[in-house]
Amino acid sequence: AFILGFLIVVAGGALTLFGLRASALRSDTGFKPVSREAFLLGNNLILLTATSVVLMGTLFPLIGEALDMKISIRSPYFNGFFVPLAFVLILLMVPGMFSNWKRQDGNTLLKRMALLAPAAIIAGWFGSRLPDPSPWQGVLAIMLALFLVFAHVDDVVRRARAYKQGFVTGLGKLGRGYWGMVLAHCGLAVLIAGITLVSFHEVERDIRMAPGDTAELGHYTFVFDSLDEYRGPNFDSTRGHFHVSHDGDPVAVMHPEKRTYHASRQVMTEAAIDAGFWRDLYVALGEPLDDSNAWAVRIYFKPGIRWIWLGALIMALGGALALTDKRYRRNRFAANDAGAANES
Repeated sequence: AFILGFLIVVAGGALTLFGLRASALRSDTGFKPVSREAFLLGNNLILLTATSVVLMGTLFPLIGEALDMKISIRSPYFNGFFVPLAFVLILLMVPGMFSNWKRQDGNTLLKRMALLAPAAIIAGWFGSRLPDPSPWQGVLAIMLALFLVFAHVDDVVRRARAYKQGFVTGLGKLGRGYWGMVLAHCGLAVLIAGITLVSFHEVERDIRMAPGDTAELGHYTFVFDSLDEYRGPNFDSTRGHFHVSHDGDPVAVMHPEKRTYHASRQVMTEAAIDAGFWRDLYVALGEPLDDSNAWAVRIYFKPGIRWIWLGALIMALGGALALTDKRYRRNRFAANDAGAANES
């Protein structure tokens, strides 16, 4: 119900704003099939499709629950849609950034994109030669993300060099709206890289462990040292102590818990997390297995998980930076002044 209410507020609010400003968005000017407008339209259709996928995946279980039917939407549903959609999104985003408004020469556009493609292909090849290589889908995703970043570097350099005052002066004159676009698109590249890493290189194990046992996972060694009882402010806890090392070097001491809350007697699993820029480690206690003090333990190695949050943050910062561009406020004030003059 909370998610449904959130969707109603967000989608309903956006549609309300669109309805109130629809008259100001009308335009009789056209554009060619190869132009910035055409690529932006394609990107908007891709994003609309992705939004519809999320909406259906969110509503179907709620509708099924209302009809006394159990419908479970799991990650394969979202991955099956979002992976090809993300590929098409980047393939449309780069030529859209390079294109002119209204009309763009197709041969010039292809030549400019062809100059950047080898760099992304070489970077993707190196990625496929790593000790833990990705499947072809992962390599393709990394190549597209790097292609997006290289395209923006090339575009920034070209635009800055176009100013006669010099390269550094040109960088300062590009405008906040442009830098906001660059940040948002690079944030998308970081997001895709993070999703690719965690999707194709995540490792997890469900194992039986007792104090003194050792488990190996993703070049990390987890040692189950001991268990103790801990009393919290409103719960009783069985807490484990795990020492984690990487190639013999100590990394972290982790304390997963199994909590029983006093008020409801509800048992909750509190996973221990060791967060890092390149990877996150998780340890969770399951259930006791027998009288030998052994437990079901789940351990995770999740590379790049922080990149997903970092990419979303960079995209949000890019949007906020673009909103502060003075050109948009000047255009709005000029339109208001023109409307007032016409009325007078």
